[in-house]
This record gives sequence, structure tokens and C-alpha cells, in this order.
Amino acid sequence: SAMREQGLEPEAACHLMARAADRIQVQLNGQELVERSGDDLWTHLPLPEGLLRPGENRFAFSAVADDVDDADRWDVEWTAQAAPRIPWQHRRFRGEAVFAEIQEDSLPIADHSTETAHYLYFSYPWNARSDSPAEVEAEVKVISGWNNIMVSNGVAMERVTLHPDHIGTYYTGLRYEMGTTDDHHTYHVVVQGEDIRVFVDGELRIDGEGMFTEPTDGGNSVAFGAANSPSIGEALWRSVRMRSPGTAGPEIYDLVVTVRFPGAE
Repeated sequence: SAMREQGLEPEAACHLMARAADRIQVQLNGQELVERSGDDLWTHLPLPEGLLRPGENRFAFSAVADDVDDADRWDVEWTAQAAPRIPWQHRRFRGEAVFAEIQEDSLPIADHSTETAHYLYFSYPWNARSDSPAEVEAEVKVISGWNNIMVSNGVAMERVTLHPDHIGTYYTGLRYEMGTTDDHHTYHVVVQGEDIRVFVDGELRIDGEGMFTEPTDGGNSVAFGAANSPSIGEALWRSVRMRSPGTAGPEIYDLVVTVRFPGAE
């Protein structure tokens, strides 16, 4: 009211950070918010005058059914047009020895240090279930050393290791001999129950039936990156995509409400 006395009218908006925000219905104090704009990270919804009120305000969110039945669709997909953004998280940037920076059509991720706790991974909370298939696929060109695609589903975990002359599984010691440095190859990892399978360029190369059993302390994510001390590693990552029951629908990460007074000094 004090601002209105100065001739300044408020503009209120809701800002929603979510995956598949176009499939989320938003209500404030019982009224649906229809008008929206934004990008793949934030959706902006202007609030009609008078809808935001002093005291308690109640937001309600509803997932809208997806009318597209596409079994081949990926729920989450990152491509090397920019570094992974929230809800992706990263760990361990340690100066020049550990780095990741977009170059042309790939993201080089490198760990050139043998010191303890030097590594670099980007992780995503995919909320997989052990009783349902969960899949991750990455386009990668190995440069050197040891690189990983790491998967966990709340029950078990595994690292699919990518070396210049072979790929393998870290905990169970499975191995497939191949050259990985000649070009980007597509590595497709599928986990379900106690099984893990790794496909390379569409061909089954590692069949870990009954071998996805290394316990995890509740971790439930996909991660990709370089090395683990004292080892080193470097690879060019072009894309990472995934699907699981936990990524099949919309998900909300954050909500912000702003009130602005255009013209205020």
C-alpha cells in the first residue's frame, strides 16, 4: 500500500524450476496460472493482480498426463551445447589438473592429477527402481586413462569403466577388449534387478546377468566423468541421456515468487 501511494503498482510472478514444466498444472489460492514463458530450466508465470495476498498463499501442482506414447523417447537428455546445468551436479574442480570446458561439439572432462580426492563427475538423480529397467546412454571418445559411467538404483551400484583399449565393470571385473580412442562410441547401460548389460554402438558387449549386486548406501543416480585417484583420465563427452521410472514424469526442483515495482528507483 505504501508503494501504491507513490503511484507504483506491483508486478508479481511465480518462477518454477522443473523438468517437463509444460506438463505441470500450477494453481495459486485455487486459481490456475495459465500464462507462462521461459526456457528449459525456468518457467515464469505472471500472477494476476490481487491473487497474491498478505499472509498465507497456497500453491498446488498437478502432473498432466502425457499424450505421447513413445517407448524410444529419453526422459532426460544432455548434449554438449553447454555444461550440464541444475539438476545436474558436479564435484571436484581442482584448478588446471581437473577441468571440464565445452569445446566444439564435446565436453572434455579430464583429471590429470594423481593426488588423493582428485576426480570430476557430473551426476543426475534419476530415482531408478530395482524392479524396473533403467537406462543410460552416452556418446564418448576416450582420450586417455580411466573414465566412468556410474549407475546406482538405491540398492546396487556399478562403474562402467572406459579405457583406451577396453571397457569393463569395476566391481565385478567384466571386460571387453576394444579401441575407444578412434571416435565417439555410443555406450548404452541397462540395469534391472541384479542384471547389468552394456551395449556398444548397438551391440551387447558385456552381459552381467546376476552381477549388479554391489551394495550402495542409498545412492540413486547416474554420473559420468574422469578417473579416481591415483588414476588419471580424459574423454570427450558428446551426450548423455537416460530414462527410468523416476525420470518419466515432471519433477519440481525449486519455486520462487517475486514482487517488482517497475519504475521504482
